[in-house]
Amino acid sequence: MMKKIRRFFLLLVMIIICILLLQWKEYSSKDASDLPGIHQTIKLTHLDQTLHVIQTIHNLPPGHFHIHSPAQAENLTCQNQDREKCNWTRNNQFINNDEQTIIFTYDLKVPKQSSDFMLDEWAVEIKEFQTHFTRIQLTEKQPDKGSWAASAELAGKERMDAIDYYVFESADRIPFLLWTTEELVYQKQNHRLAIYSSDPEMIEEEVFEKLVPDENVYMVITGHISKLTQHGNLILVPASKKGVEQTVRLLLEEQLAFREDIQWLTDLAGSLLAGYETQNNQLESMRETLVDTLTEEQLNRWLNHILAEKEEVTPEMLDAWLWETANISTDFFQQNASLQSPIYSLYTFDGREVYIGGKKAGDIKILQQNNRTYISFFPLTERLGYRTLKPAGNKEIRIEKDGNTYHFTFEKKVFTLNGRQYGFQHNPFLIQQESVFLDMAALPDLFELQVAENEKKILIQ
Repeated sequence: MMKKIRRFFLLLVMIIICILLLQWKEYSSKDASDLPGIHQTIKLTHLDQTLHVIQTIHNLPPGHFHIHSPAQAENLTCQNQDREKCNWTRNNQFINNDEQTIIFTYDLKVPKQSSDFMLDEWAVEIKEFQTHFTRIQLTEKQPDKGSWAASAELAGKERMDAIDYYVFESADRIPFLLWTTEELVYQKQNHRLAIYSSDPEMIEEEVFEKLVPDENVYMVITGHISKLTQHGNLILVPASKKGVEQTVRLLLEEQLAFREDIQWLTDLAGSLLAGYETQNNQLESMRETLVDTLTEEQLNRWLNHILAEKEEVTPEMLDAWLWETANISTDFFQQNASLQSPIYSLYTFDGREVYIGGKKAGDIKILQQNNRTYISFFPLTERLGYRTLKPAGNKEIRIEKDGNTYHFTFEKKVFTLNGRQYGFQHNPFLIQQESVFLDMAALPDLFELQVAENEKKILIQ
């Protein structure tokens, strides 16, 4: 009988041990992403070279936890809401027996207030949990010496009895904190972008309100740095025109996706948004072309298409948006996709059908540019029956028909007919990459042709 009792008792002990081991394995093997998040309130008081911290983690469930304390933390203590000390084991581990509030208290040494400083990984973290919400209540006891910014929402700021009181709220990681001797002004640009600035005039609201990153981003425009730097979702920007331009490009890169061969669109869109010149000659030519061709409203609508696009932007889409916003049918961006090629001028395709001698000429293209109408030159001369004496190229050509020989040099506004030189008032030729076009206004005098046009057709006789 006693043997049976002992066996039963040993079996029961083994079952209990197995259950405990399984529970520990469950706690220790879970990824942070699989575990519930914690909510916490952190109170900080800044005075001289010390930040006093009271970090309250609410409703922590029972379990065996590991903590990571800040490297610069001093005088660290831990207790629950009943002021009972935490049950520490070893290697920064403690056991929480019941669901309760845990309070960590510690001091952080910070640099002298004569210089700016930034805090990262400054709070206690429980390794088994993600931080789902952090509310920071910061008291600055020497407000005349500086101000604070954070990679978090500024829920409130108030000056009370010679102190500044800040409330920051973050829905993810513990935010970066920045202290600076400058007086910072906080402005919310849109639901994803907020800016702290020592010079509010540097904030171009019409530009930044359109830049909506995928995740929350916080900018600090300060005169204390010379180079743009990024710390997670906190961006430190020099208080200069160049610094703001760099930030616009950075935000565009994070907001948009471009096809690999048109990564230059970041610079082009940024320059059009913020009104600055690009550093690339071809891009600058493209920017000037768009500014000269589109009205301000059309340009803004075209840019809004880019900013609103969630898929990868392509040159074909850029051309299509020109049609939607300004009725310009073109392949301007498709032809200029490579910055290694000569700039391709902006023109509008004319979709009317062309008839030469009563026959439809499907291989003839018509372009509109600068209030002039241009026609494909080589297909035209072939359909008119001219024979090429000197191979066609994009520099010159000699053609002949019925004993009349023409010699055209496309970069000049003179030509020869049967050895005699004649001239145009302006150069009628337009060269687009390898294609040559002729101003249709020159056709009557040049080839003794009659041209009739309507909304649907162009008739050449």
